[in-house]
Amino acid sequence: MEGEPLRNGFKFKTKAFITFSLVFIFFLTADTIVKFLTEQNESHFYYYLEIGGAVLILANLITFLTSRKESNITIFLIITGIISFLLSIHKEESIESVICLFSFPFIVAFTRDHKSVILWNLPLIFGLILVFLLKEKLFKTFGITGIQSDKKLIELTFGYLAAVVISYFLSKITTDITSEIYNISVKDPLTGLFNRAFALSYLEQEIKDLARNRNKNRNICVVYIDLDNFKTVNDAFGHSVGDSVLKKVGAIFKTFFRKSDVIARLGGDEFLLIAKNVECESLNRRLEDLRNKIERELKQFNISLSYGISEIPRDTIIAREAIEKADERMYQNKHLKKGKLVSRELPHQELSTD
Repeated sequence: MEGEPLRNGFKFKTKAFITFSLVFIFFLTADTIVKFLTEQNESHFYYYLEIGGAVLILANLITFLTSRKESNITIFLIITGIISFLLSIHKEESIESVICLFSFPFIVAFTRDHKSVILWNLPLIFGLILVFLLKEKLFKTFGITGIQSDKKLIELTFGYLAAVVISYFLSKITTDITSEIYNISVKDPLTGLFNRAFALSYLEQEIKDLARNRNKNRNICVVYIDLDNFKTVNDAFGHSVGDSVLKKVGAIFKTFFRKSDVIARLGGDEFLLIAKNVECESLNRRLEDLRNKIERELKQFNISLSYGISEIPRDTIIAREAIEKADERMYQNKHLKKGKLVSRELPHQELSTD
């Protein structure tokens, strides 16, 4: 299930984007105010560049806070990239230009990912090389002043390349560590499925989203799954073989459901499936296919499964109650099988629509 990591990643990017936006706004406006108060001679081009850049970043930030669209992060990177490049070629002894330029790779690293660091910084790298080769013609054509010293341009370019490389590996290491911590905190170590704590938290969050959107066409199916005859495997073959069976079951589960579905091991031989926007009857047929596959793959252990389904919001809008209803129906299913009834359909129940 990829949704939750992506959601957490977007939250992190959001915080980084807001922080960097405020820093850039402060930096650009403060630099302009200092130059005005100290009566430094500054070309109109760069004066308007800093003021205009600060205004654009502020407007983009306000738009993001109202819409929460990731495209605003992309717009921010374009604005800061252009400003950083133009300020970097402004003059040789400009501290603010160097700070802007060298911070850009790290801004990309925190608001995108390590794979995007190189791609987003390539235009600036080529731009610096182009300025080095054609600086006199470029400055004359556009009527702006810029770095004239080849030595300074070379130092700036290589320093920038170093910042890009450092930000790339920093972002990659951070991503790897974050991913490892995430897997440890939400995954069951034996089967690789999600754990109980994550499943419950995820279900509660999805119920909140469902209530907030109030879309009658959306639903959440909660399936409580229990393996049949698993205890005899542990008793007859030992717990190591039992663990191997659970791993096999977990591997089958991973290939049997959609990427958007959450399948978790609650403990022992009990599992929970959370499936959004699916017809429960269709899911019931899918689970029957899963049962048949489990029985074929683990025929030597006489393993099968029983399950029960509850539907949100049809049955309830409370996570705990949805799981309890699914658990009750699972036991009804199990008792039907023990009674050697032919039908494997779930017993029909009148469901509350409250």
